[in-house]
Amino acid sequence: MNAHSIRTLPAAALAIVLVACGSTEPEVTASAPLDRVWRATEAGVSETVLELNAGGTARLVEADLAGRGCTASSGSWTSDGTSLVLRLTPRGGAPESDVRTFDYDVSNDRLVLSRAGTSTTFARGSSVPSCVSYGFGSWQGTLSARIDDVSWTFSNFTVDAEGVRGGTLVIVACSDAAVGCDPTNAVMILRVTTPSGGLTPGSYPLGTIDSGFYGLVNLFPDDPDFPGFDSLRLTPSGAMLLIDAAEDRIEATFEFRANERASNAPPAPDGSTFALVTNGVINLEYR
Repeated sequence: MNAHSIRTLPAAALAIVLVACGSTEPEVTASAPLDRVWRATEAGVSETVLELNAGGTARLVEADLAGRGCTASSGSWTSDGTSLVLRLTPRGGAPESDVRTFDYDVSNDRLVLSRAGTSTTFARGSSVPSCVSYGFGSWQGTLSARIDDVSWTFSNFTVDAEGVRGGTLVIVACSDAAVGCDPTNAVMILRVTTPSGGLTPGSYPLGTIDSGFYGLVNLFPDDPDFPGFDSLRLTPSGAMLLIDAAEDRIEATFEFRANERASNAPPAPDGSTFALVTNGVINLEYR
């Protein structure tokens, strides 16, 4: 166990005990339908959501409602019909798993996890929230690129990552850290969309707003007459490589070339007709 291990939940939530690692394949009897989404809530105190998939993967979100904190973990689960074992790694943590074991009782709409006389009752849930949805933290990390061969590092950005499961990620980067960041004062807008399903790691070449990778660059966001350059009217190579895509973590590299957003668009104040973006790096985490 190390500094990245999952914190111990309050008494109203899960009980924890470390056990030795074993098989990562689920062993579930027909009378124990564990592969569900389960939610336990103590109003105003804590909320725990556990997803057990039939393929043996698990996700756990633990929200401390009173302390305004949240941790998300993923890994695997096994069961021998009477005990449930979770092997989890917190997002952004070390690779060593935090292993937890419980006695359990399960029905179609209720799961009780117990240890040493302490029990937590879960009800059937429909979906697993991300830590972002609780709004307890903020996006932190780095977003940088070379724009027309000049290095830019952004500390003011907004991230719309809650659509990642549905197939959309939008990042807006601004240069003025003293104001809120939105498309009206953006230096760069990055959007990745897939026609169906959620975003997964891989390369997304330049495309349209509805499919592929879209980029916008505007080095003059304070000029109301200049709309900036975007990638929609270009065919040369450009892409975003998603290394990690989740509601609470985005890791990627990108590059693209952009020109006037319309054939009759006014020129840039400096007379440029296109923008070249290279060496783009995104490493952001919600915490």
